[in-house]
Amino acid sequence: MLILGIDFNNMVYGSAYSSPLYNSYGQNVNAIKGFFMKFQTLYENINPDYVLFANDLSRVNTFRRKLYPEYKSQRKPTNEDIIFQIQKTSILVSALGFKFLNNQLYEADDILGMVSKWCVDNGHQMIIVSTDKDLYQLINQNVQIYSFVKHEMITEEYLEEHYKLKPSQWIELKMIQGDASDNLSGIKGVGQVTALKLMQEFGSINEVYKNLNNFKNGLRDKLILGESCLPLMRELVTIVTDYTKINFDLKQLERKAPDYQVISNAIYHLQIPTLVGIFNNLMMDFERKNQCL
Repeated sequence: MLILGIDFNNMVYGSAYSSPLYNSYGQNVNAIKGFFMKFQTLYENINPDYVLFANDLSRVNTFRRKLYPEYKSQRKPTNEDIIFQIQKTSILVSALGFKFLNNQLYEADDILGMVSKWCVDNGHQMIIVSTDKDLYQLINQNVQIYSFVKHEMITEEYLEEHYKLKPSQWIELKMIQGDASDNLSGIKGVGQVTALKLMQEFGSINEVYKNLNNFKNGLRDKLILGESCLPLMRELVTIVTDYTKINFDLKQLERKAPDYQVISNAIYHLQIPTLVGIFNNLMMDFERKNQCL
């Protein structure tokens, strides 16, 4: 069995970088069009048994923000254009019968992590669609990540070839280098290049600190000063994989019958001709699969 897990906001944002596409109401709909074109390609090529859309409900209420109030606090409010497109895309995904999984305490990465662990524990496969490298820590023989930016599948072999790291080492790499987009400093003064070299040479943070005397004074001082922040960094950068926290069950992903009225109204108002064929194919697919049951 194969589950296709889509990092919803990531894919909408990624689709918004194309040239603007305005309808007669003056609404930019480029991300909506791009999102569903990508989804159709994925759905037809992968032919998953189940589809999961994971999205963030809140930046303020997550357990990470409670642990560390500065977490993602520097991010600017989302502009009205992308908010409109996220809302419309979300409505259409649900109208096509696909399921969202989300939770106030957890981010989309955590939801994808929980379902990926369920797949591992139950002997199933999962393909996660995202350009977020944080998700690399989830990769194993059952779980792969597809990136539309790289147009390729990120696997254990890919990480070894391109980074000389195992997925489990990705957590400690980020603990050291931090993440400016999440407002995580990591060990101050140690950037991505140095952090990667440390992990490649020593394999773990524990081994790095065992070899402090082998470093130049500047790097050694930074590592000593930053050591106290590492336990918190570990908790913040580690994706939650305990699926019992959301009582995950496969029934949560069962596709519902499409809402033809909502879809028809959206096609009429959004004025994106490409969606007609995409939605017809997705709705026909639902009918076909249900006739086979």
